[in-house]
Amino acid sequence: MKWDKIRRLLPAAAALLWLGVIWGRSLQPAALSNQESGAVLSGLLELFHALGLPPFLNMTLVRKAAHMAEYAVLAVLLFWSCASAGGGMLRRLGLVYGLALTCALTDETIQLFVPGRSGQVSDIWVDLAGTLLGTLAALLLSALCRWRGGKKTERRPPVT
Repeated sequence: MKWDKIRRLLPAAAALLWLGVIWGRSLQPAALSNQESGAVLSGLLELFHALGLPPFLNMTLVRKAAHMAEYAVLAVLLFWSCASAGGGMLRRLGLVYGLALTCALTDETIQLFVPGRSGQVSDIWVDLAGTLLGTLAALLLSALCRWRGGKKTERRPPVT
C-alpha cells in the first residue's frame, strides 16, 4: 500500500476508532457509567475546592459535557476525513453533520438496549452542539494552517 493511500485512509480510520470508543461507552450498563461519571465529578469538585472556586457542577453537567466532548473530537476527525471527498466547504460540512447526526442517532438507539440506560433526544442535541464546537475548531485550525502555509511560500527574492 502506498503512503498516499495510507495518508488518505488514516483520518477515516481514526474517526471509526473514535466512534468505536463512543459506542463502546454507550454499551456500558448504567451502574458502570454512573460510577465513571461520579469519579470525574468528584475529581473536578476537589479541583474546584483546591482552586477556591464554587462547586457549580453536578452529574448531569458532567455527563452532558462528556457527550459534547466526544462529538467535538468526532467532528474534528470527520472534518479531516471529508477533506478528500471533493466539492466545496458546504459539501464537506454537510457530510460532517450528516455523519455526526447518524452516529448520534445510532448512539442513542444503542442505549435503548443496555440495562439501566435510555436513549434521549436531548442527548442528540448535545451531541450536535459538540459537533458544532468541533467543526469550529477544525475550521479555525484549517484556516491557521492555510495562513501559516501561505506565509512560508510568500518569500521574496533577495534584492541585489
